[in-house]
Amino acid sequence: MSHPSIQPACAIRTGRPSDADDINSLLDAWEMGGDFEPTEFLVAESEGRIAGVARVDRMDGYVWLHPIAVAAGYQRQGVGSALLEGLLRQHGSIRVVARGASVPFYAHLGFFPTEWDEVASSLKAECDGCTDAAECRPVPMCHRGLQPTECEEQQSV
Repeated sequence: MSHPSIQPACAIRTGRPSDADDINSLLDAWEMGGDFEPTEFLVAESEGRIAGVARVDRMDGYVWLHPIAVAAGYQRQGVGSALLEGLLRQHGSIRVVARGASVPFYAHLGFFPTEWDEVASSLKAECDGCTDAAECRPVPMCHRGLQPTECEEQQSV
């Protein structure tokens, strides 16, 4: 994957403790708040500002993207794609429960739908308890990674 539309000043790096307020503000803007350590995130930084963040969580034997957020002024510039590429290089296969509107974004990057019975129990509980689930239309998806993984077999099904 290449990202020619990302500003040359955009860098992907590991989050730092000093990023905590900016990460929390970005996540809150997308209603994705949580109790996360800033060092658990990959951060896309442009001209000293956080353009986007992403982290993974190991649950039920899989690596799950949880969460990813790109600041409004940086969307459609390759920031989310660059963050996902960085995570795929680090972790190989990644799964996500995609909000319905974001399914085309993930599909474009090589993610494909999987079954709900493969979703981590804590993520299922989040979706089951969400009052916006009908509007959100969540879809579990998997990326086989930048190397063969367990998802490769599912993709051929």
